Amino acid sequence: MTSSNLLQIHGLSKNFGGLQALDDIHFSCEVGETLGIIGPNGAGKTTLFNLITGFTRASAGTAYFRDDNITNVSASKICRMGISRTFQGIRLFRQMTVWENVWLGQNFKAQYHVPPFWRRNRDEKAMRDEVESLLEDFHLSTRREFLASELSFGDMRRLEICRALATKPDLLLLDEPASGLSPVETQQLMDDLRRLSAKGLTTILIEHDMNVALGLSDNVVVLNFGKLLALGPPADIRKDPRVVEAYLGSAGEEHA
Repeated sequence: MTSSNLLQIHGLSKNFGGLQALDDIHFSCEVGETLGIIGPNGAGKTTLFNLITGFTRASAGTAYFRDDNITNVSASKICRMGISRTFQGIRLFRQMTVWENVWLGQNFKAQYHVPPFWRRNRDEKAMRDEVESLLEDFHLSTRREFLASELSFGDMRRLEICRALATKPDLLLLDEPASGLSPVETQQLMDDLRRLSAKGLTTILIEHDMNVALGLSDNVVVLNFGKLLALGPPADIRKDPRVVEAYLGSAGEEHA
């Protein structure tokens, strides 16, 4: 694996009984890259995320994170290795506060690296400061005492990203982060993700909103019926006739 590649996927496949959800998928993601994954419903996008993050076992193929083979490694271990994710259906601790949700993300890794007693107060203060910084960055500071269930849908989306970032990932996977957002919220999300990219965070995002997917990504993976249809920079993907036919349709011309 080359030093510039953070993630490499080699022939990853998944069968659910007689259904071939993913078939021989190959791609890589470099350090600092934003990689978009697009495709119609049922193309295998979320299944791919589940394989990378240990929520589903692969039928064939391998996934490498840095130099480590993470194929079929548990989800908790993969998170501790530096991969975090959000979900298409928001998963929050809804009866905990906004602050508590992010604090749990901070503590997920910390519990595996217990410092000497004389460092614990200092480290806990630093962790609390990081929680406050994340809430500030994602416009949630004024809602820190709200229960997650009391938030608007857009704030729930932001909170889930915030909690994922609290684990200090080297690779962040976002599953349809703009789904259900208003145009104003979508623009704010894009601004936030560009800010993370400028800080060097490597991100892979599944997105149906082509303005988001093609506007944020350095490269785009296109899936169709579980197969890799196309891979390349957004400018090429917009013009690829296979992509236009399979997914973009008139939107491909509209955004070209």
